[in-house]
This record gives sequence, C-alpha cells and structure tokens, in this order.
Amino acid sequence: MEFKNFASSTKKVPFTSPYPPLVLSAKEKKQLRQLAKTLVEVNVDAYEQFLYENKGKLPESEAKGIMFST
Repeated sequence: MEFKNFASSTKKVPFTSPYPPLVLSAKEKKQLRQLAKTLVEVNVDAYEQFLYENKGKLPESEAKGIMFST
C-alpha cells in the first residue's frame, strides 16, 4: 500500500513532531510495514464481522459494562 502526497487547500503550518526521527534498517522498515498491514487486516475483518454477521449490533457478551443512553 502506497500513500500519495496531496496538496492541502488550507494554509496551516505543517505538523512538527516533538520526537527525533526514527532511524530504521531496511529490515525494520519491512517489519513495521508488515505489522501495520496486519493490524489493518485484523481490524477490517472485525469490522466486517460486526457489520454483516452481527448486523451492526454489539453482541451482549461484549456490551457488558457499557452504558447506553435512551
């Protein structure tokens, strides 16, 4: 997955990180990209299950302790 640069229509000051840049080896970069890809895949799968198998409703077993306003 590649991210493309895009021009912002706003004239905001670009975000400046307070942290020094990470210096990663090629192997570490590859591992980090794989981790990010895996995290996205897992969360998309969970969202699709929530959306399609549970019809967009949280199962009662997962909803314990959550207060819903009526």
